[in-house]
Amino acid sequence: MSRTWTNWVGNQSCTPAEIVSPDSEAGVQSAVRAAATAGRHMRAVATGHSFSPVCATDGTLLAMADLSGITRIDEDAQTVTVRPGTTIAELGDPLWAHGLALRNQGDIDSQQIAGAVSTATHGSGIRLQNMSASVRAARLVTADGSVVLIDENTPDLLFAAQVSVGMLGVFTELTLALRPAYQLREHLQYWNLDELARGWADGFERSHHFTFHYFPTAGANDLFDFEAPDGLDLARMSRVTTCDVISLDEPEQLHSDPRVGRPYRVYPQYCAPNFHELEYMVDFAAGQDAFGEVLEVFDRYPEFATYPIEVRSTAADSAFLSPNHERRSLVISVSGEPGTAYQPFLQAVHDVLLGYQARPHWGKLHLFDRAQLEHVLPRHGDFVALRRQLDPNGMFLNDPLRPLFS
Repeated sequence: MSRTWTNWVGNQSCTPAEIVSPDSEAGVQSAVRAAATAGRHMRAVATGHSFSPVCATDGTLLAMADLSGITRIDEDAQTVTVRPGTTIAELGDPLWAHGLALRNQGDIDSQQIAGAVSTATHGSGIRLQNMSASVRAARLVTADGSVVLIDENTPDLLFAAQVSVGMLGVFTELTLALRPAYQLREHLQYWNLDELARGWADGFERSHHFTFHYFPTAGANDLFDFEAPDGLDLARMSRVTTCDVISLDEPEQLHSDPRVGRPYRVYPQYCAPNFHELEYMVDFAAGQDAFGEVLEVFDRYPEFATYPIEVRSTAADSAFLSPNHERRSLVISVSGEPGTAYQPFLQAVHDVLLGYQARPHWGKLHLFDRAQLEHVLPRHGDFVALRRQLDPNGMFLNDPLRPLFS
């Protein structure tokens, strides 16, 4: 029986013909073959933490939560093999017990791993690649129900699969590269625009993680419910978060300033579902100029300038659809208020950042058309060719993705 599916913030929904929850690779294969026989399209869904309509379908929606768990931790190779429905939060303690940690993660840890890597989820650090770049191998059920093994012996397929937005098939297993366990020390500061300009280069270049939230108004702080120092006027200020790697010997302090602890306890934060986010990546070298132009957009649309701008960075990688493909990036995120007609504001941000060869985060809102994507993603055509090879009838496409990747 069909029922309506809605994402975490309620801005995307669909009524699929059926929702199937497989708990094995064989179950995925059976569901794919049944959908093909019925002539239905299929999309896989994780926790629905995308703001974009990447999961929407009127065909078969494959819910992956029941296909979860760690299948292997290899201390010598520093890898972990997991099923797709495993959440990022579920990896922290088991990896730590083996002296290992994820190479990077986003600031939300409730996502399932397949959804996180498929959309190029990232944290912040100019030397840290997004989570997709850590994928070293995968098992993928394709449109005919067969299983394709992907690893470093099939480099083009690996680079296509690392950020595939679910268009190549359904992951049933993923192997991720790790790093030795480490701790973080987090520092919080509040900078005005002059201080931000002076501290920009050192902040991004010298820190393990460096993030700032710029508040166009004092009330913009309320989106994340940050606690600010008493008496500080937050209007046109930035909340700057710096995390540095420290010795494992230092005692963990998670309720103090600075916080000290395991990375999976320090870095993630709670995000209330009270905003809709657009996020673009530009060449880091031009990032400060791009940020300045986004501030000008906020000045032109003061009625929408009520939410913070979040700014982060990522290292370059090789995935075909990665927004960080072959260039390190400055990440600029702007948000709209649910229930408001903020499209003109988002269009203005898009137009400005497109001038900086921006690329979209696939789990966030974006306004790209196909010609624009072909221009800013040099391997777009290579991805499309592999997608057509694995899924010639476009079974894993939906209405928003079909014009961009058919």
